[in-house]
Amino acid sequence: MYKRVYISWHYTTHGLAYFKHVLSAFHRHPISDSEVQLSGLSQLELNNEFESEPNSCGFLFDEVILLTCPQEAFDGISTRRLAYKAIILEDEIINEFGLKHVYQELLESDFHYDLEKEIQFVADQFPKELDRFMNSIWRNIQHYPVKDQIIWLEQHSNFNNAYHGRFRSVELPITDLRDEKLIVSELANWINEEPLMSQRDTEFIINVSLGSNETQVVWHILAESSRLPPKVRFIKTYDDKKSRPEEKFKEFSISEIPTQIVSDISHDLNVFSNPSSAKRKEVQEKFKVFINAGFSIFILGERGTGKSWLITQIANTLEKQKKVVEANCASFGNSNTAEVEIFGATPGSYTDVPSKGKKGLLQEADNGILFLDEVHFLSKEVQGKLMKAFQTDADNFMTYRQFGGIEEIKMKCQLIFASNKSIDELRDYLLPDFYDRIIQHVLVIPPLRETREDILSDWEQVWDHMRFGVKAPTNKALINWLRQLPLNGNFRDLQKIAMYYKVFSDLKKQNVVSKGTAIAYAKSEFSKYHSKPEISNDYPLFNFRDDKTTKEMIQDYLFKLQEWADKRFGGHTSAIRHFRELGDKVSAKSFWDWKNRKTHNN
Repeated sequence: MYKRVYISWHYTTHGLAYFKHVLSAFHRHPISDSEVQLSGLSQLELNNEFESEPNSCGFLFDEVILLTCPQEAFDGISTRRLAYKAIILEDEIINEFGLKHVYQELLESDFHYDLEKEIQFVADQFPKELDRFMNSIWRNIQHYPVKDQIIWLEQHSNFNNAYHGRFRSVELPITDLRDEKLIVSELANWINEEPLMSQRDTEFIINVSLGSNETQVVWHILAESSRLPPKVRFIKTYDDKKSRPEEKFKEFSISEIPTQIVSDISHDLNVFSNPSSAKRKEVQEKFKVFINAGFSIFILGERGTGKSWLITQIANTLEKQKKVVEANCASFGNSNTAEVEIFGATPGSYTDVPSKGKKGLLQEADNGILFLDEVHFLSKEVQGKLMKAFQTDADNFMTYRQFGGIEEIKMKCQLIFASNKSIDELRDYLLPDFYDRIIQHVLVIPPLRETREDILSDWEQVWDHMRFGVKAPTNKALINWLRQLPLNGNFRDLQKIAMYYKVFSDLKKQNVVSKGTAIAYAKSEFSKYHSKPEISNDYPLFNFRDDKTTKEMIQDYLFKLQEWADKRFGGHTSAIRHFRELGDKVSAKSFWDWKNRKTHNN
């Protein structure tokens, strides 16, 4: 069982009594591996939780750490503790305890913010009231300086009955609790130097709701930048303002919150809807990671695999957080048009440019996402200019000039590219430097023939997308046929089949056809008109490389051969059958070896 450590900032308006009561709540309601959710917690009841030795069934953290800083920094964000004189005598319990005259004397003294001097004063002047006085301190502990509060917690409260030897305070050299950069720096330094943080068998429960607004933000910054230990859970504690409106101490709640707020945007960002195939699940998870990594993403996939649809999903999911600007590079035409569309243009610099100039895709995508589909259509000239624009400075800004302009424009955006070409083909289409700049995180969308487990959901999705107004047919014969097809056009082939299937019922209603079935009609039409593989009777595309050995080039060729055969014959099984009919001794292992380049140079 791993250790559990509780970490919290000091909170000026609540004080260390509240800190103790949160730990009392965990003792009464032990933390579990499931999500923490406690409500209706009473400070009045929890104050007595540690009056005696802790319950053996109760939960105690192995270590408790209180983060503090110089008192001046706390006073810089709140002066409520200094309102001691104004409210102390209004406390009904103080009056019930018969301590009004004691506090009246303390308020008139010159040491009423010094805990030890107050205790000594009461012991000397009001010895009979000392015990009642000591039991009342927690109700106003937030008015004392943080160092005095720590003395009270360790020496004068019941906290030590449970946490003797398990508590320590850490003062960080933060002079301004409104300075996020300073807080990030000092807190990160402490995390790096704290030996406890490197222990793999330790889970950290961090209360991120205390401290200042800025410290709360910093915890999330550190989580997003992976500066916290692996096993970290965030909780927040808050008062229920509607409970007991007439009483000083409200009920409070404790709830667990995500450590990754920004990254969690991607949790609903699904490339596929409930995928069954391992390849699609892998793509799904990779994309969620890639979209938050900040680097460019290159999406590879055959025509019809849904690359543009994927970006539409991104746009729909992120529309409240990020804008997504899309463009198909095949539509630009010549280089000048492409440059104007991407970079924008100054007035009069190009035909049809408005008098106020034209915004480019880069400007539109500032602080968002720019998606360029079919990027291989860009000319080498435009690639060269984009390559320079995509080079970022130390602050991750890109710099470019509009068409016809001289002024440099700075912007930030995440880049996503797509192409139906292979990596080898892209090396030929793209400038080497441009290729290196945009090929970072690569996401390969598998063709439908490699994800046959998902064919039913793919079919239903295509049918619904075409808005036929009736439920998608899912009879066994139809689905089995779809699973056997190579579907070289991928979703486009499914769309054609859906059209053929649906139109049969319409033709039958009009008495155009009187015999046959919808599936027979779809099979007939699809076999006559469906698209052939992009590589049919041509030899597999292969590039000779002078930087490779003979063995490596043979391996590359056989890799391309199995890729070509898979497309040409609709899968490895059919390809193997074809080669065997020609007399070749080819097996499934042969294809596996070729695909994994496990061949020998004989």
